[in-house]
Amino acid sequence: MIRRLALLLCLTLSQPLAASEPSGVYMQVPLSRAALDAWLASALPQAEDFHDWASMNPQWREDWRRYFTTLPAASVGDFLAGWEAAPQDSAGMAWCHDAAVGELRLGAVFYDENFVSFATLLAALREVAKHQSRSEAGYVYIYPFLWGGDPDALLRTLPGTSELLAPGSAPPALKDAADAFLDARMDGWQPADEQRACRPLPGMVQGAEPQAQRTPGR
Repeated sequence: MIRRLALLLCLTLSQPLAASEPSGVYMQVPLSRAALDAWLASALPQAEDFHDWASMNPQWREDWRRYFTTLPAASVGDFLAGWEAAPQDSAGMAWCHDAAVGELRLGAVFYDENFVSFATLLAALREVAKHQSRSEAGYVYIYPFLWGGDPDALLRTLPGTSELLAPGSAPPALKDAADAFLDARMDGWQPADEQRACRPLPGMVQGAEPQAQRTPGR
C-alpha cells in the first residue's frame, strides 16, 4: 500500500494537469504451454480487424477508428517482447506462464488512458481465444489501478471466441487477482506467494527495456 501511495504521489506531481491516470492492464487466461507457444508465433491481429469496439466502453466514439495504426510487430510474441521491462521497472509489462496449472498472466501498472490504445492492445491479445481449449473463460481487464474508479474495458475469451463486456461486470475475483498481480509488479516483479510457480514467457530476455507505444490521447 505504501508503494502504491508513493507511486500515486509521483504521478500526481509529474502530471498536475492530467484529468486521469494511465490505466493498468491485467490478462488472465487458461492456456497450455503448447497453446501458448502457438499463440506467440501467430500473426499479430490489428484493431481494424475487429468491428465491435462500441461495446468496449460507453465513451467509445466510432470516429476514433480513424486513429487506428498498424502495429509493426509480425507476431504476438514480437509485440509482447516490445513491452518487456527490467524487473525493477514498476511501469513496464510483466508476464508469466504457470505450467503447473496451465495459466498465462500478464499485466502492467501503467498502460495508457486512451481508448484507441485500449482497442489496439485488446486486438493484439484477443485472438488467444483461438488457442484456448478449456471451458474456463479468460479475461483482459483495463482499469485505474492507482486512483480507483470505473474500469475502462473488459474482454472475455472462450475457446474460439472473444467478447467485449460491460467494464463494470468484471467478476470480483478478477479484480482481486489484478490488484495482487499489479501490486507485485510495483514491487519490482517479485511474484506474490501464490504466483511463485510463474516463470517468464519462453523466448523473453530478462532486463530488456520497454518500448513505448503511443496513440493520440483521449
